[in-house]
Amino acid sequence: LIITCQSCATENEAKGVFNAHMGPDSKGDWSVTSGFRCMNTSCEKPDNYGYTTHEELYVFMANTYDKAFRKYVTQYYTSGFECDDPSCKLRTHQVSVAGNSCLARG
Repeated sequence: LIITCQSCATENEAKGVFNAHMGPDSKGDWSVTSGFRCMNTSCEKPDNYGYTTHEELYVFMANTYDKAFRKYVTQYYTSGFECDDPSCKLRTHQVSVAGNSCLARG
């Protein structure tokens, strides 16, 4: 999910709730920070990608995921299955319960 920071307009990839990274001295010390933070070091409001509250960020993320989910479900149900046999080419929305057998009669 790509989130544009509302404060500095930087595009950030949301990888998860937490962000684990090597410390600045690179001596093997790891630090864990919030994953909902703008990665731009000069951002004025890096928390919650510039959204005022975490609720606003949650609503944005939930709506984005819901929109993507609906798009893929619609794509799944509007596409069909096509028979692999070059002489048949039957297109259907049904799935054979008998394995890989063709649904065309005959």
